[in-house]
Amino acid sequence: MKLLLPPKYLCKKIYKQLNYFYDKNKNNKKTLIERNAFNNAIKIFCNFYQIPVPKIFFKRRYRRKTQVGECNENGKISIIYPHAHFKYKYDCNWCGIVYHELAHYYLWAYAEEKALEFEMKMLKRR
Repeated sequence: MKLLLPPKYLCKKIYKQLNYFYDKNKNNKKTLIERNAFNNAIKIFCNFYQIPVPKIFFKRRYRRKTQVGECNENGKISIIYPHAHFKYKYDCNWCGIVYHELAHYYLWAYAEEKALEFEMKMLKRR
């Protein structure tokens, strides 16, 4: 299966915004600062794929230590706070967690429309 990826300049722009947000918040436990950078990165992603912007919540900890992000079927995404990620020294990159959950959201969003598009393309090839 081939995945459509944003152009390199958009990928760099998204990563810079996410990394900036992480750097500003990795030592800050009280409130999230520079939330606009995070929101801009999510908007760029959603504009490219033409999907609605998901509701994203931040959690301080999860039940299992290996679980650092979650995407529900209703489109709500939960991600561990940057300071909690930094504190527990998870072996994965925080920006990678965000990408992983956005991929879940993208692949679930408009699943019926994607299935219909796939069906029509397959029927045209017979």
